[in-house]
Amino acid sequence: MELVGYITTVIVTICLCGVAFGWLMHALNRKQQQTPKIAGATIPEIGEGLDISKRFDIVYSAGDYASQFSERLHAVRIIGYVGRDDDDSISKMYMRGRWLVVEFADLRRAYLMPHSIVSLQETTQA
Repeated sequence: MELVGYITTVIVTICLCGVAFGWLMHALNRKQQQTPKIAGATIPEIGEGLDISKRFDIVYSAGDYASQFSERLHAVRIIGYVGRDDDDSISKMYMRGRWLVVEFADLRRAYLMPHSIVSLQETTQA
């Protein structure tokens, strides 16, 4: 009978530790998800996505944010992206994963590495 008592005690202890760990992780996660603030003012979350039917001015760099080279693409429309992370041809073509595809007003397309995009700004042009 003592063996049954020990086994029961171990099972109950493991369950209580699991509940305590879950509660602790929930509390830490909730603390990390607090709304960001600037100078004490809470910044509201907009909850909107990008409206890709609009045209954008895109600033991109040569691969990192410290690069001296940057270019601005004016009034481009975001078409989508090409490439997959599991595509074998990516390493053969020295590509890095997915490329963002944008279209100019004259229907030419540009392919940008998403991590090189510095900013997007809605354009005023139709």
